[in-house]
Amino acid sequence: VWVQNGTASPQPLTQSATDQSAPQVAAGANGFLAAWNEVAPAGKVAVVRRFWVSGEPLGESMIFSESVVGFNPLVASSGDVYLVTVGGWARRLDARTGEWIDPKEFMLRDVAIASNGKDFLTLTLETCGFTTCIDARDMTARGDPLSSYPVPTPVPVDSVPVIASNGRDYLVAWAQRECGFGCPVSHYRIQAVRIAADGSKIDILPIALTDFSGFISNPSVSWNGTTYLVTWGDRGLSGALVSSDGTVQQLGSLGDGAFAAAAGSEFLLFRRLISDAGDEWDGKVFGETDWTPIVTRPNLNFSPPSVASNGASIMLAYDRIADDAGHVGRVFLDPRVFVSRKRAVH
Repeated sequence: VWVQNGTASPQPLTQSATDQSAPQVAAGANGFLAAWNEVAPAGKVAVVRRFWVSGEPLGESMIFSESVVGFNPLVASSGDVYLVTVGGWARRLDARTGEWIDPKEFMLRDVAIASNGKDFLTLTLETCGFTTCIDARDMTARGDPLSSYPVPTPVPVDSVPVIASNGRDYLVAWAQRECGFGCPVSHYRIQAVRIAADGSKIDILPIALTDFSGFISNPSVSWNGTTYLVTWGDRGLSGALVSSDGTVQQLGSLGDGAFAAAAGSEFLLFRRLISDAGDEWDGKVFGETDWTPIVTRPNLNFSPPSVASNGASIMLAYDRIADDAGHVGRVFLDPRVFVSRKRAVH
């Protein structure tokens, strides 16, 4: 694992002869938490480590679990507590002390997690009739993590849902499939629903953000302190703003792109370029025209960058092939500045 400050030379933080991949990063007290996969004799294990805002390590790296292998990590932060989940198993980490709150992992079966700054909301996919629906579960940052029961949200989903919070409740978005009689391909549309902190639905019916189309896929959702931005693939990137009260403002095509993420009061767009010369991830401030190169030659699994912001600083985590380390995958942590003509985002 390396740390890279802007365009300065990468500095090694840990030494490993095995492949590293699938990084995730979240902002919390004292800085950030990065999580990634690392190949061990038993398989891929998840590793976590805290970092200062500068990118300097804060404490040693820790293995999530020796027995949970082969799954990519997810990370969410309430500020004082990080929730780390791997393959449906979970542990909470104190952001200030760096100590595990849970002495060992517990089963959660989650597919998406987020925090409203106080507690967490976790989503699972459950069978409901002949389809799959979302269950939402409120999880406390401290105390018994499984003290509340999952709340069924009987809306059919055909993709892994994505989730973000406005600091009070949550917005969940997903792709729903529809294919009529004789249809040669499945058509999808993007839907969303607001969910309260206790896991109950705010919207009686899902919010339809698109009509059915054969080109819609890969939704993302994020909150910038004022509004949600939901994006999806549709022969490029398209999106819509969704307010806390559920009002939708369609944005149409956003041009090139793969997904969006919030960084303080700004939204960032990300795109992946594929060429014979090598693959590249770029990023830019939403509404601007200039793209900033982030990483070239991504790792073999082509993980997209993970983004976190504490309101003043942006941290990116990504993997790429390291030519100077035997052409294996390495995870990099990158404090980054994206320049906007409106103002600089640090």
